[in-house]
Order: sequence, then C-alpha cells, then structure tokens
Amino acid sequence: MTRGIYLRGKDEVIESRAKAAGLKVVVGDALDVPFERTLIVEPGTRVPWDLLPAAWNFLLRWDAAVPLWRYGVLAQDVGTAAEREATRAVVRDLRVPVHATELLFVRQSEGGCALVDAWRAELAGGGDRQLAFLRAYYRVKPRLCVLPVTWLADVRQASAQAMRRQGGARSPNAANPLVKVELEPGRFVKCHAGDEARVREAFERQHGREVGVTAITSRDNWPVDSQEVRMKKSKLVRVHLGGGRYVKMYEADAVARGLIPDPKARPKPEDKMRRPEGNKAATGALRQSDEPEPEPPAPPPVMADFESIEGIGPASARALAAHGITTFDELLAAADLSFLTPQAQEAIQAWKAAADGE
Repeated sequence: MTRGIYLRGKDEVIESRAKAAGLKVVVGDALDVPFERTLIVEPGTRVPWDLLPAAWNFLLRWDAAVPLWRYGVLAQDVGTAAEREATRAVVRDLRVPVHATELLFVRQSEGGCALVDAWRAELAGGGDRQLAFLRAYYRVKPRLCVLPVTWLADVRQASAQAMRRQGGARSPNAANPLVKVELEPGRFVKCHAGDEARVREAFERQHGREVGVTAITSRDNWPVDSQEVRMKKSKLVRVHLGGGRYVKMYEADAVARGLIPDPKARPKPEDKMRRPEGNKAATGALRQSDEPEPEPPAPPPVMADFESIEGIGPASARALAAHGITTFDELLAAADLSFLTPQAQEAIQAWKAAADGE
C-alpha cells in the first residue's frame, strides 16, 4: 500500500523530512486523499516522524486517526456563537472534545474519503476548522481512531518562521477578531467577538471557588516562625528540666509550659478582713481534722525542647513528637529513629553518648 503526505501549503521542512523518510508528498490548498494511507497535515506542523509507523498500522483497521486537541477543551469552548449553534444542531451536545485536525491520518476507504469530502464541504463557508471536522465526523460516522494528546507533545509548534513559509497565511479565526472584556474593575481578558457573555459567566462561576482558595493559599495568611518573630516574644532564659539537664528557651514559652513562674504575675493581696469568732473556730476545727488534704494535681507533661540538641531542627523535633517522643528520657530510651534523617540520627547518637558520659 502506498503511503504519503498531503501538505496543505508549502513547507520545506516537512517536504525534506518526508523525502528522507521515503514518503511521497502532494502539495495542495484543498483536501484530498491521494494515497492509500495519507497524512493530511497543515504547514508549520511538527510531524511526529517516529510515530508514523504506528499511525500507518492504525489505518489497516480504522478509516481515520486524529489526536485530541486538549484535555478539558470542549466544542462549547471554541468557534463563534453562531457556529457552535450550527454544530449543536448536528452533534446535539457540545460537551464533547475536539480534535487536532492539523494532523489527520486517512485511509483511502469509503469511510475515510467520505469524512474528508464532508469536512471539505463544511469548510466551504469558512469558520472554525475543528467544529467543521466535528460536524463532518458526526454526519459520516466513519471508524475514527482518536489518538491521545501526547501525540501533540511535539506536534503543534507553529512558529513565526512557519507562518512566513506559508506566505503570511491568516489564522482560521482571523475573521473573528479578539475583543477586550472587563471581568471586574481593572481586570481584562481577550476573547473572540460574540463570546463576551459566556466568558463573563464562566468567570463569575469560578470566582466563588477562587475566593476560598485564596483565603487558604495566600501568603498573608501563612504563620511566620522566624528568628525575628521569636525575638519579639521575650528574652532567652536558662531553664532547669531536672536531672542536671538545662535548656535555653524563650521566657514566654517557659512560662506557658509551667517551667518557670511568670515574672509579670502580681502576688495575691493578703486578706486582712477580720473574721467572726465563729468562723475562726470553724477554721480551727477544719485544720485539726484528721482528714488528709487532697494532693495538688500533677503538672501536665512538658515537651522537651529537642532543638537544644545540636543538629536537631524544628522538622526533626516535630517528627519526634509525632512518634510519641516528648521528653529527653523517652529520647534516651528510643531505639528506632529510622523516621529521622541520617543527619538527625547522628546528632541524637552523639547527644546520647555525651549524656551517658556525664
């Protein structure tokens, strides 16, 4: 079976590469299927030459093969409003993907030739090339193999040089110019004429979700824990943890953990009110009672400041706390520290060795 390329305009790069690959090339401005297996390609398209053998094999079973344009781009997102309505009359539902028609593989079969003829007829009146192909596909219903978008990873790279090789060919949407639309005060986007209302509606639907996301992801709402912020808390003090262990921490943190008394706390004023004799006797009876006084509640466990160990940073300290290690004694007894980085493990081993030598 003969294989070749139908090039819709002059492109020296494609012609030279096709000649090197042993493929015949026919240049024309219309649409045709001159070979038994034909690649119809637009000038300026970077053809995936390494994938052509697979495409020729697809045409042994399918009438045509074409890649998807982009995931998430549907027929309702391209073309003019009038052309979308014309497409809706054929397709019935515009929530369908569109195809990258600049790279179309066609077999010289009844279905393949009928698809190209129908596409040519749809394009006779101008308009969007992708919507015209979609209408032709739904009218003919050939056996179409839809290729993944990955075929376009190195395909649609039309550059200024490619446009110059085409002699300044106009874009398919040149008849539908871009207009400027104001979405909100000071915020503008460009869209095709006739799509202003649809663009504004899409922005309004998405704007509510964006507000919630911004409230979370905005850097202004991130908690900052820098040296400057810590120094604003209070001064550094030396705190005795017991067992000959001392650490340095900010005074406010030590007071919050109950390690030292609050230096700003005022002593309670002495109660100088004279009590009646009856109350004094009752107080004396209570003091002479044999009932033991209830023991004061035990202070809450204090999390050790592991950052005082040389080589242990905030991330390692949080990892220790997440694995239930909150005191130096628990750290001394911990045997499995594989969840820490090798540097942090070496720092803790060195600290343990120093603690055993004391």
